[in-house]
Amino acid sequence: MRLGLVDNDPLVLAALSTYLTRHIPSLRIVWTAADPAAVRDLLRQSPVDVVLTDMSMPDMDGVALIRSIRERDNHVAIIAMTSFSLTEYAADAARAGAQTIVSKRFPAHIVQAVRTARSNHPFVPDGVTVAFDSPQAAHRRLLQEQPTGIALLTGTECDIIGRCREGMTSGEIGKELDMTAATVNTHIARACRKVGARNRVQLVVLWMQQQPTHRR
Repeated sequence: MRLGLVDNDPLVLAALSTYLTRHIPSLRIVWTAADPAAVRDLLRQSPVDVVLTDMSMPDMDGVALIRSIRERDNHVAIIAMTSFSLTEYAADAARAGAQTIVSKRFPAHIVQAVRTARSNHPFVPDGVTVAFDSPQAAHRRLLQEQPTGIALLTGTECDIIGRCREGMTSGEIGKELDMTAATVNTHIARACRKVGARNRVQLVVLWMQQQPTHRR
């Protein structure tokens, strides 16, 4: 089984990689990503069978990442994980296209979820009452939904909007993302057109309104 692992904390990536390969000898971790915006390219270059992703990451949260994967892929199984209450995130993860959700506090549950992710009955922890679709069913459902302007935003656009929310200028954002301020402004203008915002302030407001309520 080929796994891709996503978490913004490098220590978590290292610890989980070691734990999972120790308990699942047949598992091969193809790549790890601390930046969720890089996952799309990683999946295209190095496909995996399962993606295990944190739900609480800066700039692009797990829900946005899961949906962006599922809209394009009906094969990979997606496991959401969180340090917070599963009931806070389960419904969001299911709607976005994940196959189950597990707690970081119970590594044994993560192992069970990975082992069963490609089966007809993925592991779902006790107390989680949300129904999760198969990768194929979730993919079909998302394709049938009317996309919102927010759903059409790219990972880079979401990354920039997240920084705008923190009060950063285009120049400051450009330095962090290795692009010019003019390029940042171009991304912002495109995002505004997609969501129907008049300016970056309204863009951030609309973006926040359509994000899950439990962000970090």
